[in-house]
Amino acid sequence: MKGNKKIQFIYGLFSLLFFLGCTETPVPIPEFELPNTDRVVLIEYLTGVKCPNCPKATAVLKNIESTFPGKTAVVAIHGRLQTEPLKESKFDFRTPIATQLENFHSPFLGKPAALLNRNKFIDEPFKPVDLVDLWPSYIEEILRQEYLIDILLSTQYDPTTRVVTLQASLLPKNTISKQMKISVFITEGEIIDAQETIGSIIAEYKHENILRAMLTNVAGDDIQEPLIKASPLLKSFNYTIPETFKPENMEIVVAIADATTGNIDQAAKIKILK
Repeated sequence: MKGNKKIQFIYGLFSLLFFLGCTETPVPIPEFELPNTDRVVLIEYLTGVKCPNCPKATAVLKNIESTFPGKTAVVAIHGRLQTEPLKESKFDFRTPIATQLENFHSPFLGKPAALLNRNKFIDEPFKPVDLVDLWPSYIEEILRQEYLIDILLSTQYDPTTRVVTLQASLLPKNTISKQMKISVFITEGEIIDAQETIGSIIAEYKHENILRAMLTNVAGDDIQEPLIKASPLLKSFNYTIPETFKPENMEIVVAIADATTGNIDQAAKIKILK
């Protein structure tokens, strides 16, 4: 009997060890931490009212803005592809500058797509990224990188003339010897109009961040002045808002780029009416 009990004990011990050896040990997943940076990522969103997959991409962008609060500046570009108004449309979001900008960003595989600081990512065939689920990880990657210039913006708006004056103060973190460019975008949001989605039309879709104008070339204007550490450089721009646009729903986006690579170093945005 003792021998049987010993055999049973050894068998039970081996069974326990086998069970413990096969049990998966949970791997703790660290909580997401927002990168500690003042960097802002420019998102140039290639979209259109005839793009059925664009509402999903817009939802991803809204989630990105929630995940990275204050760290992104979106410009929605309704250029030449999938942008013709629908029969249900009240507005036509196409503009010559949007077409120029979309052409400048070609080639791309299709819409929706987005340029993220105009970076070319290793696994992507072109600068525009058409896999929307990759946008958050690419943005986080950019936010964890160093940048060269801080941007401070202020605006003044005259409701009589409808002229908005932008003051952009560029603050180099170190003296910069290479050529840099500045781009200035005017956007409008809160526009309710038709949008195609998969299998249907959304009659009252809220369109946001629509590119209305640029106060520079699509590639940006050369910054002629020296960029010296701790020496602010002030740039001023004026824009007359058309009567059909609502200044209370408009923003100005400013981006600074490396003239050689085209990559955006820093961006900033400000509402026309605070």
